[in-house]
Amino acid sequence: MSEVRYKDLGETLFIKMFGYSPKLRILDIFLDNPYFDFSKSEVIRELGMSKQTFYKNFKGLEELGIVKPSRKIGRATMYRINKEHPLVKS
Repeated sequence: MSEVRYKDLGETLFIKMFGYSPKLRILDIFLDNPYFDFSKSEVIRELGMSKQTFYKNFKGLEELGIVKPSRKIGRATMYRINKEHPLVKS
C-alpha cells in the first residue's frame, strides 16, 4: 500500500480560491492541519517543493507571526499555525 502525500490529495478550496503560489501552498498545509505541527523538512517533502522556494516563502509567514515555532524535537524545530493571529482568525 503506497503512502498518500498531501500533494496527492488534489487542490483544496483555499488553493482554488486564492491561487497556487508557493506561499499559499505552505499556508494551506498548516490551515488544513491546525492541531499538528511540522518541521520544515516535512513541509518541503509533503509539498514536493524545492528547499530554496520553501525558505524564500516561509520566512515571510514566520516574520508575520502566521506560523510560529511550537517545540523542538532534537535539532528540528516544529511549527504550527498561530490560531491567535488576526489573519488566521478571519
